[in-house]
Amino acid sequence: MAVDGTPQFLARVRQALAAPVVALRETGSDRGLRAVQLSWAAVNLASWTAAVALTVAAFRLGGGPAVALVVVVRTLPSALVGPALAAVTASWPRLRVLAVSATAAAVASGCSAAATRSLVLLVALGLVLTSVVMVFRAAQSAVLPELASGPRQLAAGNVLTGGIEALGVFAGPALAGLGLAAAGAPLAFALAAGCSVAGALTLVLARGHRPRQAPARVDGSGAVPAARPRAALTRQPAVRLVLGLLLAQTVVSGGLTVLYPGLSDEVYGWGPDGVGALTAAFGLGGVMGSALLFAMAGSSRLGVATAGALVLWAVPLLVLAGVTAPTAALVLLAVVGVGNAMFDMTTVTLLQRAAPAAHLTRAFVALEVVVVLGLSAGATVAALLSAAVGPAAALPALGLPLLLVGLAGLPSLRRLDRTLAAPREQVALLRSLPAFALLPSPDVERLALQLRRVNLPSGATVVLQGKEASTYWLIDSGRLGVCVDGQPAAELAAGDSFGEIALLRSIRRTATVRTLTPCMLWALDREPFLEAMQHSGVRGVMSDVANARLTRAAPAHLNPSP
Repeated sequence: MAVDGTPQFLARVRQALAAPVVALRETGSDRGLRAVQLSWAAVNLASWTAAVALTVAAFRLGGGPAVALVVVVRTLPSALVGPALAAVTASWPRLRVLAVSATAAAVASGCSAAATRSLVLLVALGLVLTSVVMVFRAAQSAVLPELASGPRQLAAGNVLTGGIEALGVFAGPALAGLGLAAAGAPLAFALAAGCSVAGALTLVLARGHRPRQAPARVDGSGAVPAARPRAALTRQPAVRLVLGLLLAQTVVSGGLTVLYPGLSDEVYGWGPDGVGALTAAFGLGGVMGSALLFAMAGSSRLGVATAGALVLWAVPLLVLAGVTAPTAALVLLAVVGVGNAMFDMTTVTLLQRAAPAAHLTRAFVALEVVVVLGLSAGATVAALLSAAVGPAAALPALGLPLLLVGLAGLPSLRRLDRTLAAPREQVALLRSLPAFALLPSPDVERLALQLRRVNLPSGATVVLQGKEASTYWLIDSGRLGVCVDGQPAAELAAGDSFGEIALLRSIRRTATVRTLTPCMLWALDREPFLEAMQHSGVRGVMSDVANARLTRAAPAHLNPSP
């Protein structure tokens, strides 16, 4: 993969490698954050441990078809059950939701340890476990902004959350492998239950800690004005291309999960218990590949990187078909894990670049549907292939079509790179502002794509007090003067921004801003600005900025919130 600006790329890689250390230090300084993150680490570890144990137990009971059934039943219904449970518990205190979800995960894993001879019970308990972990993850994301003392600590918490998730893909299967080797699936499920119990106890022991009140909102109502309803997603060729590639990749991903037990048992001589080692190798590759994701944000070669990620997925599978040495198999699966991490990042970012802003929500709903359908279809196809020709011979049947899809899509992906320009300067400007620095890298990039460049001469009026507001402004160069009720109030320069007060409060402009020198500004329309305010933590930081400005200089008729 080629990346524009090698020195900048290396600097981003160094920043990515240092991010986990910073995140640990920032999170460890707060009792509440520390408890939530430790609990998430335990539950995430339990989830992956139980997933491997369930795969092995299902294989022993019914071979590849049983594993396929587990994947399909856990994937399709949980896409509905998980969000439904999250809606039911939405009114509960979030720390209670976390503790209850962790406890439910422990019960599901513990019951699975006693039900390893019943495929029906295992599938049902697997659905319960998947659903409650989804609820835990949603509540954990929501509670972090309430616990963090500021933007820096919240950003560190988000980094650590992602690192824990990636590490669990490696550590969970490894723990399951130890349990399977020692006493089979019951012990592996018991270890998963123990991890979930530890997660619940961590929260119970920290129950004296209370989340901070959410930052004061400048409109005084406690709610950010909602963005306008979304229209139906238009059939954009670039969107269809990305979703088509995603479908092909998830079919192979779902199929590989089904083939793990057969490969471990028939090819590498480990028995089905070796599934933990194979899955852990894949996860370790993902952990290593995830460090590059920070450095890739803003790249202008994401289309080419997507094709490269598919090659990293497909070629090792083709080679794996002829490999019987377990060590070589683990290395190849780690390479697949690197490709998987890269593919996840590039497809999400390309979809954000390609989909019209007004239709982006529908585009990501379509993405989730494609993932569920792909995983289920892949599990079904792999089960049939494994039964017909064996697990090793089934690998080329999965890898070769994916390789051909990646190569066939390369010209179109190159065209995407040419037409969907990477907004590097705009990304850097947004990241320099405390509120937008909290957004995930793909979201920052999508917002940057919606900025409009505006060049103004000296003496131009940008906003006029008392007028309707429709734009948020960022200053790239030049100086501007701010007047409130006709009196000079402040000066703004490169790196500053303005216009958030009227947009957040849905009121008329509270000040007049004019250029003192020739200026180059970036304009962000009301709708994408308010949409960005929906992200955890972002709205609070922007509200603090607005309140601070109103405290210094507010119009006579306005009484700002403290």
